[in-house]
Amino acid sequence: MTFSEAYAVHGPDTIAISRALDIPEHEADRRISEELNKRHVERVEKQARKTAAYNQAYNVRRRSRLREIRAGRSA
Repeated sequence: MTFSEAYAVHGPDTIAISRALDIPEHEADRRISEELNKRHVERVEKQARKTAAYNQAYNVRRRSRLREIRAGRSA
């Protein structure tokens, strides 16, 4: 059984994972921490990309509106 399989079955239970993989509990805890940190980084990066895309679209709309105002047209 791999760590990924054990984590999928047992969740973040260090004792169950250490028994399933026959490793010390502190090693299971370290691997769980790595997995949780990896998921957190992925979530933060995804949110940053989403925010950047929103800001870019907002800026395009604002610039378009400003060009219309400067040209003397109403939107």
